[in-house]
Amino acid sequence: ALGFVDRPLYLFPEFMATKPVEILIREGLKAEDFNDDVLGRTLDKLYRASPEGIFMRIAANAYGEYSGRFLHNDTTSMSLQGEHEHEEGDIDAVPIRITHGYSRDHRPDLKQFVISLVMSDSLPVFIRALSGNASDKNHFREIVKEYGRSLQEKRGEDKIWVWDSAGYSEKNLQEISKSYKWIMRVPETLSEAKEVLENADTEKMRSTTLDGYRLFSTEVEYGGVKQHWVVVFSEKAFEREMKTLEKKMKKEKERERGMASLQSAVLQRGRRTEDCTGERKAVEVPRDKRNCDGDEEEGRKRGTGETRKRRAYTDGIPRKSGACGG
Repeated sequence: ALGFVDRPLYLFPEFMATKPVEILIREGLKAEDFNDDVLGRTLDKLYRASPEGIFMRIAANAYGEYSGRFLHNDTTSMSLQGEHEHEEGDIDAVPIRITHGYSRDHRPDLKQFVISLVMSDSLPVFIRALSGNASDKNHFREIVKEYGRSLQEKRGEDKIWVWDSAGYSEKNLQEISKSYKWIMRVPETLSEAKEVLENADTEKMRSTTLDGYRLFSTEVEYGGVKQHWVVVFSEKAFEREMKTLEKKMKKEKERERGMASLQSAVLQRGRRTEDCTGERKAVEVPRDKRNCDGDEEEGRKRGTGETRKRRAYTDGIPRKSGACGG
C-alpha cells in the first residue's frame, strides 16, 4: 500500500520515486507524473464523483470475496474542542455540521460529528461522516436504501442488515421491509414489548446449545409489518440483575431506618408545652431558656455592669407563671 503522508502535494513525486508505480497503478507511468497539478485535478474529480460512492464500489467488489451474510451498521460520535463555526461562503466549509448532539462518550458539553460504519464480519464495507446532531433513526433508513441498492446489484438480495433498537420505528420498518431483510432489537419501551416480556414464562422456553440460555419466539405485527420476535433468557444475566436488585433494596431499607432514627431523635428533643390558649404542642426549648416557673433571672451583660431580666420562651411569647405544661 502507498500509505498516508502529511506532505505538500508538490513533494509527492519524491514520495512516489521509491514506489513501483508501473506495478501498483499501470505501465507507462513515472514518479514525476504525480505532480501537484495532476493530483489537484484528480482530487477535484474524486470529490465530484463522491468519494463515498467510489468507496462503496470498491468495497462491494471486495465484499464478495471476504465477507459474510450479515451487515452490521452502527454509529459513534467524535467529540471536538473549539468553536468550529463556518462563515457564509467559507471555502473550507464541509458538508457536515460540527455541533452538539447525543454524545456516546458522555461529553454533551462538547461539539461533535458522527461516524457511521457498516461492517461485514471483520471487513468495513461502508463509512460516512455525519453532522453532530444526526439521528440514527433517519440515517439507518437512508444508508440501507443508498448502499443496499448498490450491494444488491453486486451480490444479490440475501444479505441481512443488523441494527440496534435506534433503528426500530414504524417508518423504518415500512420502508426497509419492502426490499431488505433485517434483525433489530425491539425497544423495551414499546407497550407491545412490555406485554410480551411480562407474559414470558421462562420455564416453558426452549433450551439452546448455549449453556444457560433459553428462548421463545412469537409472531407480532407492528407498523403494519409482520415479524418474529425472539425473547432470550440468560441465567447469568438474571443472577446479576437479582444481585443488583438486592443491593438497591438493602440501601433503601438502610435509608428508611436512618429516617426513622432521625424522626425519633427529633421527637425526643422536643417538649410538649401548653400555650396560653390551652393548646398543647411539642416544641424545642433552648437549653438556656428552660425555666418554666416564670421567675425572673438576674444576669449581667458581658463587659458591662448592667443587669438584665430574662423570661422563659417557647415560641417567642413571654409566658405567665404556670403556663408551661409538664
